[in-house]
Amino acid sequence: MSAVYYTRFESPVGPLLLAGDAKALRRVSFESSKHSAPPQPGWKLNRAPFSEVIRQLQAYFRGELKRFDVPLAMEGTEFQLRVWNELRTIPYGEKRFLTHNSRGASETPKPYAPWDWRTGAIRFPLSCRAIG
Repeated sequence: MSAVYYTRFESPVGPLLLAGDAKALRRVSFESSKHSAPPQPGWKLNRAPFSEVIRQLQAYFRGELKRFDVPLAMEGTEFQLRVWNELRTIPYGEKRFLTHNSRGASETPKPYAPWDWRTGAIRFPLSCRAIG
């Protein structure tokens, strides 16, 4: 695995922790959440790899961007990956209830845990428009 970098971004929804490597964004988390994952040992503080991510976040919060196009390195169980990929299909401005998507992404009738950003399970919360 290549070096992991991180930085902080002050957003209108609170401070965000961005983490990734030279190829892709690996994590966006709300730092104000009591379940937020702190930078891990070995991660290097460096804002430069996130210039495009920050540019897109700024445009998103100004209402000028509806879809992010930065490379993502999504890591998780097979089930989590299916759920997160399903979340990414929700169009901008559209809201869906948790069970609507979760049943489409899983054979499990009540898969709440992978949706719950309070547990830190969702690594890219700004891409989600699901109501739990």
